[in-house]
Amino acid sequence: MTIKQLIYLVTVTDSAFNISSAAEKLFTSQPGISKQIRLLETNIGCDIFIRNGKSLQGLTERGRKIIAQARVVISEYEYLQTLIKEEQPQNRKHFRIATTATQSAFVLPSILQAFHQLYPAIQVDLQDGNFEQLSSIAKNRQADCIIVSGLQNTIPQEAFPNMLFIPCYEWYQTLVCLKDNPLAKRHKITLNDIAKQAIITYPSAKNHPGALETGFREQGLSPHFLTTSSDPNTIKNYAVSGMGVGILAPMAFDAKTDNKLTAISLQGLIPRNTTMIAIERQQIVKPHVYRFIRLFAPHLSHDTIEQIINNEQGSTLNLSLPSQDVGSWVI
Repeated sequence: MTIKQLIYLVTVTDSAFNISSAAEKLFTSQPGISKQIRLLETNIGCDIFIRNGKSLQGLTERGRKIIAQARVVISEYEYLQTLIKEEQPQNRKHFRIATTATQSAFVLPSILQAFHQLYPAIQVDLQDGNFEQLSSIAKNRQADCIIVSGLQNTIPQEAFPNMLFIPCYEWYQTLVCLKDNPLAKRHKITLNDIAKQAIITYPSAKNHPGALETGFREQGLSPHFLTTSSDPNTIKNYAVSGMGVGILAPMAFDAKTDNKLTAISLQGLIPRNTTMIAIERQQIVKPHVYRFIRLFAPHLSHDTIEQIINNEQGSTLNLSLPSQDVGSWVI
């Protein structure tokens, strides 16, 4: 058994059992792959694939177990290669992450610090963008992973073609306003109260309405959106200036540094958001990408991540995700 044979197995499986397609991806010949698979099956004494003549139709029961373990072996093999080469500047790798300004500024710093301790030779290239910009990055395959938030199961597949979503966190947007704003003094507020205020918030996506828009629409309200910005610091600064109330992600608010503002969770008023990591389907997840996912969402077990990746059903699994509110974003 060789690592090349295991890579052949996984690539054929991820190519919908099409050996020709796998051969193109691996820059090798179809007969070569078929020969190596047969040699491996002979060596271990069992069939890995279900066959119909010369065509592969699927995996046998033992084959599914072998493929799952092969993914782990390949991942660890690539990780070992990274450790060996990490001191060689000429082999420096790039890890491209696309996400929102909120995630890159308020969530990723501590995660990337831990990541660099594991992979000092890998350069992380961050790209900030709104929903539509992240969609464009996905379509042009300009990132290794994309961190995006929205209403789960409502993100149009055409916006992120060939991407698999791994749900990581749930959270409700937060309203921030000056302490002398009437909303700050109320025990309970409604969406109707908010609709009467000048609102400063994130820009909306054309084909993907956000939680705030959805909440207003469901109640038939016509809010006054004064200004939009993808930068949460801009939203807070405008709220501090008294231009209106800001509505943003809870992880962007810190009670100590944002002490001129009062924060009010909108839980119960609007739908919750889900933060997800999107990676390309039908690709072997590189070790550093997998470890980044574990750093970002340590509550997701190895088995859960493998199930999502192998079954390609991240958005439909019944996962219990941590809820995040003001001041409670802990990685």
